[in-house]
Amino acid sequence: IRIVVTRYEENGIIKASTFSKAYYIEFRFKKGSVFCYLVGIAYLLREEKSHKKYYDSLTKTFLSLEAQVYEFYGKKLPDGGLINKWIEKNLK
Repeated sequence: IRIVVTRYEENGIIKASTFSKAYYIEFRFKKGSVFCYLVGIAYLLREEKSHKKYYDSLTKTFLSLEAQVYEFYGKKLPDGGLINKWIEKNLK
C-alpha cells in the first residue's frame, strides 16, 4: 500500500498524517481477525540494515505484536512467527 492517511485529534485540533510504504497485514482466525498497517517494515527489507539497533527494536516490536494477537485468540504462535518468515523471504 502506498500513501496511507490517518486523522487524529490533538488538543482539540484535527490533524492528518501520511505514511508512505505502509504494509497491510491481517491475522485471520475462526473466531475473528485483526488487521493493522505496519509502517517501517520496508526498513527491515534491506539486508545492509539488518542487525542494527533500530532493526532489532523494530523486529522485537513486530514479534511482540504478533505474539499478543495469537495469545488473544488462544492460538500457538508458529515457530519463528509469520512476520519473521515474510521478512526473510523478501530481503533485498
